[in-house]
Amino acid sequence: MLSEFLLSEMTRLAQQDALPLHRQLYEALRRALLDGKLAAGERLPSSRDLAQDLNLSRNTVVAAINQLTVEGYLVSQVGSGTYVADSVPKATPRPAAVTQQQAGQLSRRGEALASTFCANQLEVQPFTPGIADFSAFPVALWQRLQNKHWRMTYPDMLDYNDSGGYAPLRRAVADYLRVFRSVQLDADQVIITSGTQQSLELCAQLLADHGDTVWVEDPAYWGAVKAFMATGLSMHAVPVDQQGIAPGSDDAHPVPKLIYVTPSHQYPTGAVMSLSRRHQLLACAAQHKAWILEDDYDSEFRFSGPPISSLEGLDKDGCVLYMGTFSKVLYPGLKLGYLVVPKPLVGAFKQAHYDLNRPGQMPLQGSPRFQCNK
Repeated sequence: MLSEFLLSEMTRLAQQDALPLHRQLYEALRRALLDGKLAAGERLPSSRDLAQDLNLSRNTVVAAINQLTVEGYLVSQVGSGTYVADSVPKATPRPAAVTQQQAGQLSRRGEALASTFCANQLEVQPFTPGIADFSAFPVALWQRLQNKHWRMTYPDMLDYNDSGGYAPLRRAVADYLRVFRSVQLDADQVIITSGTQQSLELCAQLLADHGDTVWVEDPAYWGAVKAFMATGLSMHAVPVDQQGIAPGSDDAHPVPKLIYVTPSHQYPTGAVMSLSRRHQLLACAAQHKAWILEDDYDSEFRFSGPPISSLEGLDKDGCVLYMGTFSKVLYPGLKLGYLVVPKPLVGAFKQAHYDLNRPGQMPLQGSPRFQCNK
């Protein structure tokens, strides 16, 4: 009997979720329709009769029936009643073997991404590099800065942004990089991203095609490996010595389309790329017409002496894309980074960034500006 089925379903739903009565009845009726308890074209009991059988108010029953009618499960005919729609789909159980196979089936790339260089295994262990002391973060100051900027936020800052990021922040980043990292840039070349991972993915997507070769340091930053795997690039490992990445004659083939390096503080060895090796790498990139992706990891921290200039600052051929992040100077959960692209690529990168990533977080981007100006 329909009423008994509905009461049973409503009892089960009440035990699982705190749903209102009209929603419980809606779910129970929908299950009855999908399970074939009511056939196509069959007339439902009147709302008055259902209310009496289920000990519910008539308004509760009408609300459930009206929702099912709006969604196309039921059809109401004036003066005749409410009927099951002819188009109601019937649930047909799938074979268990098929269900299990589909539930665990990943693509080859998906299998590799899920099982190679898993971050939770690499980061949560003693002496892991690059982990900040979060207890030392000036939370109260940060909250004041955010509150100050939220008071100045305009409605248009709540939308997506296609200009590459919050202009004052891009100018502050450009000023910092120009003075402290010898990067040759205008603020328009700075694109604010959600971190180094997004910067790497954007470079891989716009500068290389599926199957192109990217040189990566050996050992390499696991996040970069994941980004290149996800974009279908072929990785060629180049060994690292005390002067940084050290390409030899054996690395001439395959010719790289991209060269990924962490010259300021190689991850994970900590080697600093020598000036001679930097010039050698720039010459190699120019010879192969390759793009260098300079991840300036940890460049803000050093024990003594001034830092060596960035690779981008030595680049005469416009082949270096420079990226950094606020994860170390602030905190990684902030998820803000920056990418500096050569001038001829600015328009394409901003457009692709907007189309692919729908960037926003403009009020949040405003907060680091005050920190940068202190």
